[in-house]
Amino acid sequence: MKKIFIFIVFVGFLVCNSKSGREVKSASLAGTWYPSDPVRLEKTISSLYKKTMPVNSSCSPLVLILPHAGYQYSGQVAANGYESVKNKAPDVILIMAPSHRGRIKGCALHPAEFFETPLGRIKTAKDINPLLLKNSLFRTDGGAFENEHAIEIHLPLIQGLYEKTALRKTPVLPILVGDIGPAESESIARTIAAALSSFKNPLLIVSSDFTHYGERFGFTPFAGPDKVVREKIKKLDFGAIGFIKKKDPEGFSKYLDNTGATICGRNPILIAVSLPINGFKAGIIDYNTSGNITGDFKNTVSYAAIFICGKIGTAEAEARPRDFLSNSDKKFLLGIARKNLESRLFRNNPYNPDKSQIPASCKTRAGVFVTIKKAGELRGCIGYIEGLKPLYKAVLDNSFNAGFRDPRFNPLAKNEFRDLKLEISVLTPPEPVKSVDEISIGRDGLIIEKGMRKGIFLPQVAVEWNWDLDQYLANLCRKAGLAEGEWKKGASLYRFEAIVFSEDNNE
Repeated sequence: MKKIFIFIVFVGFLVCNSKSGREVKSASLAGTWYPSDPVRLEKTISSLYKKTMPVNSSCSPLVLILPHAGYQYSGQVAANGYESVKNKAPDVILIMAPSHRGRIKGCALHPAEFFETPLGRIKTAKDINPLLLKNSLFRTDGGAFENEHAIEIHLPLIQGLYEKTALRKTPVLPILVGDIGPAESESIARTIAAALSSFKNPLLIVSSDFTHYGERFGFTPFAGPDKVVREKIKKLDFGAIGFIKKKDPEGFSKYLDNTGATICGRNPILIAVSLPINGFKAGIIDYNTSGNITGDFKNTVSYAAIFICGKIGTAEAEARPRDFLSNSDKKFLLGIARKNLESRLFRNNPYNPDKSQIPASCKTRAGVFVTIKKAGELRGCIGYIEGLKPLYKAVLDNSFNAGFRDPRFNPLAKNEFRDLKLEISVLTPPEPVKSVDEISIGRDGLIIEKGMRKGIFLPQVAVEWNWDLDQYLANLCRKAGLAEGEWKKGASLYRFEAIVFSEDNNE
């Protein structure tokens, strides 16, 4: 059998100062997006806060969705949002923003101890990073933050808001969000909730502008006089905001797909709306467009300040016994995987099982891989490491992915269908490897991560290749694009177990 693995390699770089031996992320917007002179910048921010309007909210916001354009455009809307938390006294401020400068997968964290603006340094909450990095959708990539405005534009506003209080020392946790789907956003949200569970009063800032309209942005779904364009843009924006207020991430995502609405922070918003929040309540603080400010409605960007109140709930992984799947459950999952391949091949449609017939255990969230073999040889294998979706949905997803999206193979053809054998591996949550002595061949699958390189083997791979532990680790490193001994040099190792069953032993 060929080696079963999935890995993604990203290359990043870190540009930091080290004036005091501690990493500092320097400002890149000073002098362009905002004044580089500290006195002028302080006056600019003070002026914005002096013009803030009263916020009619009966709750103290947990989350703020705020814009990230230059202060002359969106600064007042952002300041009006920050005004609602001036008395909140947060003990950590998490800032999630989209990546504009480079395409990244999942979420990027910065290793620096401080972020710097002309108003001084802000300490980062980098001690939270290891908790987030337990989820494979997070990676450390300082290079992704270079020349990225969506986080930095908020830092002077935070410094100005808490300038004369002890809260000026509140640490921030910057997160850049790249390509993710709705299921991944839910996994990320659960990880963030767990990481923030030790804080009494966290504040989450979601950095996002709303509709980018005009030829400059490649989005002109309607035209007409300025008044007509302004009203249609507002209607488009408020349609999206309606799904945020209802805490409906799936509806929000489908709305943007259907309308094409160019909301640059859609993925950070998806994560925020997917957070487990008790007592959820959301509303609008302020709304404006650059067209209203400049008079140019041929190219205009929308800005909204939105609050979300409530308390972050627990988001622990679902507890389940090792043998939570019965033989009939396994037969059901193999059956829907095969029916999905058949339906995709011969009817070009996904298979939708009768929901009343889905066993309760198959609705549990768990990591899962679907493997397709032909004549005993690998024909496709793709899966989710984390429990992104209910098990039956993840099996449907990955039976299709293994059959038609594994980059190592051509998509399945109709004449292959009868010769295929399916195997499903249901994973336990990954755990850090404290010592390689605890790794057991045949029991443990392995994940290795170092920088932006990552590799994974399912437990059965080492057995099928008759590897000993040294060979297992060496091959894992090679598949992650690392030298054979890199697992000894600062790489992170995780192990997991798997419930493995196939059509060969469930017929």
